[in-house]
Amino acid sequence: MDIGQGNGRRTRQQDRHAATDGKTSDAIVVCASRTARQGSATAPPGGRTESDHARLAVFRSIVFPAETRWRGARDDSRRPIRGFARRVPASAELAPAYPAICPCRPEGGFAGHRRGFRSWTSGRGRLRPGVRPVDRRSAYPVPAGRRASAKLGCHRGGVAALSVKIDIGRVKRQRNRTRSPRELRDLLEKFAFGRAPWLVDGRDAPTRIAAGEVASLRLDLGEQARTRDEAAQLDRLLREMVDNWNAAHPGCEVGVEGAVAMISAPAPAWTPERLADLRRIRPLWMAFEARCEELRDGDGTGAEKLPGLLLASAVFDCGCLAAGDLAVFAQWLSQPDAVLHHASAFPVWIDLLHRNRPARGRRRAVRLPAVSGMDETGPFALRRLFLDRRMLDLLAQAQRRHTDLRGLARNSTRTGALFSIICDSLGPLDDPPRDLRALLSGATALLETRPDGPDHTTARLAARRMRTFGFTPASWMAAIGAPGSGTLADAEGADAGGILDLNPPSAETPPTGEILDRTWFVSLQGAVYPPRSARADMTSDDRKMSPAMLVRRLHTLPDQQNWPDCLRLLRDWYLDLLTVQRLGTRSVQRYHSTLAAAFCAGAGDAALTGLPPEDFDELYSCIIEADSRSPREKNNLRHRLRLLHGYGVQSESWNLPEIDMEILGGEGDQPHIRAVGLSHDQIRAARDLIRQDPALSPETARAADAAFLFMSRTGLRIGEVTKAMLEHLEAPDRRDVEAVLFVRPSRFGDNKTPNAYRQIRPFVLLNSAEKADIAVWLAHRRLISPLGPLFGVQQPNGHVAPFRATALADLFARVLRQISGTDEPSAHSLRRFAINNAYLAISEQYSPASRRDRIPESILLHQTGWSAEERTAVADAIAPPARKRERWQALSRFCGHGDVGTTLEIYVGLADLEIFRRCSTHGLDEAYARSLFRLENRIRTVSPRSESPLARAEIRRQSLDARSCLKALEILDAGAGVAVAADAALLREDDLRHRIAIAQGWSRLKTTKGKLRLQSEDRYDRFAPMPIEPARRAKALEMADRLSALFQKEPDRVTDWIRLILTRTSQTNTGVRLRDPSEFRFWLSFATHLRPTQEWLAELVIPEDAGQEVWRDWSGMRPMSMKRKITRSKNGKSVIARMRLLTETAPVSGPWRPEHSCDGVVRFAAHLAAVLLMLPAGPGAGGDGRVSENAVGRTSPPRNL
Repeated sequence: MDIGQGNGRRTRQQDRHAATDGKTSDAIVVCASRTARQGSATAPPGGRTESDHARLAVFRSIVFPAETRWRGARDDSRRPIRGFARRVPASAELAPAYPAICPCRPEGGFAGHRRGFRSWTSGRGRLRPGVRPVDRRSAYPVPAGRRASAKLGCHRGGVAALSVKIDIGRVKRQRNRTRSPRELRDLLEKFAFGRAPWLVDGRDAPTRIAAGEVASLRLDLGEQARTRDEAAQLDRLLREMVDNWNAAHPGCEVGVEGAVAMISAPAPAWTPERLADLRRIRPLWMAFEARCEELRDGDGTGAEKLPGLLLASAVFDCGCLAAGDLAVFAQWLSQPDAVLHHASAFPVWIDLLHRNRPARGRRRAVRLPAVSGMDETGPFALRRLFLDRRMLDLLAQAQRRHTDLRGLARNSTRTGALFSIICDSLGPLDDPPRDLRALLSGATALLETRPDGPDHTTARLAARRMRTFGFTPASWMAAIGAPGSGTLADAEGADAGGILDLNPPSAETPPTGEILDRTWFVSLQGAVYPPRSARADMTSDDRKMSPAMLVRRLHTLPDQQNWPDCLRLLRDWYLDLLTVQRLGTRSVQRYHSTLAAAFCAGAGDAALTGLPPEDFDELYSCIIEADSRSPREKNNLRHRLRLLHGYGVQSESWNLPEIDMEILGGEGDQPHIRAVGLSHDQIRAARDLIRQDPALSPETARAADAAFLFMSRTGLRIGEVTKAMLEHLEAPDRRDVEAVLFVRPSRFGDNKTPNAYRQIRPFVLLNSAEKADIAVWLAHRRLISPLGPLFGVQQPNGHVAPFRATALADLFARVLRQISGTDEPSAHSLRRFAINNAYLAISEQYSPASRRDRIPESILLHQTGWSAEERTAVADAIAPPARKRERWQALSRFCGHGDVGTTLEIYVGLADLEIFRRCSTHGLDEAYARSLFRLENRIRTVSPRSESPLARAEIRRQSLDARSCLKALEILDAGAGVAVAADAALLREDDLRHRIAIAQGWSRLKTTKGKLRLQSEDRYDRFAPMPIEPARRAKALEMADRLSALFQKEPDRVTDWIRLILTRTSQTNTGVRLRDPSEFRFWLSFATHLRPTQEWLAELVIPEDAGQEVWRDWSGMRPMSMKRKITRSKNGKSVIARMRLLTETAPVSGPWRPEHSCDGVVRFAAHLAAVLLMLPAGPGAGGDGRVSENAVGRTSPPRNL
């Protein structure tokens, strides 16, 4: 603890701390703001002055236990000390128990502060166990077990402030691993008794071996050190012990080596072993070049040499520098039907699929540390190997000579066999590499020494010292041009996605049990998962739930004393996770979703305290066996059961018995990295889907499109997009080109990690067209409200509500899956797309000029959507030239990651393309094309898309349809002018202006009772039909388009049918009312063209006193596949047929109720078709059916919007 001295200046005392394992206490450190101006520095002989007593009263109240109460502090003269509230003991006899601190000097500073603060510290500025300092300004408590670095500043004799710094994260974990000085001293004495007991007991040392014993003891202590700080501390204590012994034995001093120095721990890139591998690999490489030259000239190389040359070409020409990759490549060579893949402007590639190796005989099973995809065979980890021209020539030679490569399959699992094949094909060498590992190490070093070779990071990626995974075959084919075959129905299972699918949802098959239906479990479930609000526009007003809020909710649950033990154990464990282990709310919720229902269903009302270990074994076995969820979720269940029981064993209140944790073991789950690739064309097509989604309102679609574009360029997480506030985007003088987004917490969410705090310049990452789109959105967003989230939808009360992260992620995943034709993409794929684009831009920027054409401009433009100038600007913004050597660290900071490994391993899927650019021997020239021609029978060409899968939303429509007409009418209803509405709906202004009077005329249509027939009273003079639910709206739009198509064939009959519908319908759910069989027959002639017959319900309402003649008039007209219903009416005087369109959830055989019908769909479709086809409302409309042009756009916004 640093103590301020003399006007707040820092003293020389260093900040020290020690690990404390005491319980937390309510003791609080407080400080005064009143300066002491009276009294002298020297106390009188009989005691202290009044001002000294006042100051001592302040310092005596620094620490008090929990049995205290708040009271204003007063000095002996009863004058209040301004700005100071302190805790005083509840009983007067507690006060003398706390030693006084020497009074403050009037000129500033403390007198004897080291002695004074020993009363509440451990003597060297370290807080005693249980002491919790609190910042007077923020009142933030420091939990016990964490380091608190505090500073007291003095100003003219008074204590002014106390600032607290808390260690968290990596610093906290390192401190927890560091033992106290007493523990280190005990460790030193323990090892000294074994190695050099004369150091401890003080007897004479053996003359010849004393120095060796001290050196051996020093090495043992270095192995016992957990951290570098502990190593230095143990070395210092050892040197002190040796110095004390030397002082007691003059003339027999024992020397000791120099003190431990703190130096960088990473091993250097160029070790002597690596240099030796480089020296041995050069003759091998020169022999390979000579053999290839002989083969090209047609001299003397037999077919038996080709397998080794192919493997050597993979190493030297293609950058296949990992033994595992080389083994899979050998397996690929042994397959006679193995194919090569090729796309326009891309080099040829093959997919190297690493798979789990099952146990066979004595060979044990080997599981992959991580997988990147799944196919019909099982999980795999993929590397995409791009082939050099020389490799293609060797493959053509092997094909022409009918070389038998099947023997490579037997040798692929033995690295020694592959090494022998390579060396035998290159002839005898004087000093060959020792083994395959040395060969690959030397080849990696050889590539790095090239003037235009790969940098150290790229070389490590090629050698798989840093793992990276290629995009899955399905997503890669879809991204580079192969058309997808998916539909929107296939994409309904989309989820929000994550980089590591380690915690899938636990709602697959939830457990059942009597206890789960009780109010107790429901209340615990509601405390952990509070009810969330949801709107049709995917927004929510929910605020984030902090750990403190969850703790408060758990403490205030009702009737906790009557809970069964299983619920009380879960509650106590959650409180321990939140208050002691300091986990976040989301972590506790994940634990609860996996464990709570299964554990409570298995434990029931059983008493857990006093239960023997064998009963716990049986209980946990039954819980795991009864769980029917996925294997991945079962692994999570085992892990969290271990954590729960471990808490019960350590907790004094539960004291559960220790059990054999092997019953909760099992294979660890393989992290599944979603290596899904996207292209810029797919992003554009997905944006079009969002803009044209009939289930979204125009405002929602506009905001979702802006969020989609922003996330795909900036690489933000979905939670960072939804929680971003408008004020977080700081633009000087509203110049958006220089705007900077500060990724920081808000009331809608926190940052995922401390590394997520970063700054992003969004406009540098956008191309010219995208800059215009984001600028338009920001202008619109600032006009709505200067407060609130950056992306959201304005609500009726005027505020802007943020998107719900799950709803927005579902939308993004759905459109991406529809565009790609696969079920692999998720919302997180947008973040991966942005990071891969930044990776390509930085790689190109810092590649040698001779290597840049290895990846053609067409590929980079197709993938990123950036021109060469824009890619240069992106690279300079993320990793400027001044930080060229730290460019990958800069990319990691841009992503919000703590290390480069996370970025390259989990997100970057195009590293193999960069490896080809930096490691390939030959470029993509005409000779490469000739080599392709020789292997055309083995190459599978990926054709680009012949046309765009969807019409571009930016293209102005040539013809008016139902969707665009509805969009324009809704914008008019929002108060916009005709020109603004027509431009937003991509319509010609004249087409919209001619339909304004028609739309308002139908909205004024009234019933015989004088009420509006098609609109509610508050929508009088509106233009668009009365809104219906989004799902029904899509069906109504489709019906309106079909009516428009039928109008081209039978205009008069369609006109009469639309008028029949609009004059016989109402706002209630009564359906279309038909009065006689002729109307029913006419209605039926068009209704079956709009929807299938089985979706319609014909309800015949008959008076109770009706005779048999009624049946004769209506019989025989209804199709057999149409559903029917007979209703008797007491007050009815005539027969009426009610026609309803049923929902998809309606029962097949009845009974059918009004809620089973699609209320308003037929009315909506007919109303919109009437406006679309320009059918006047007729005499039923109010007035003459006309509308003044001045009535349009009365509340329209300014024209510059």
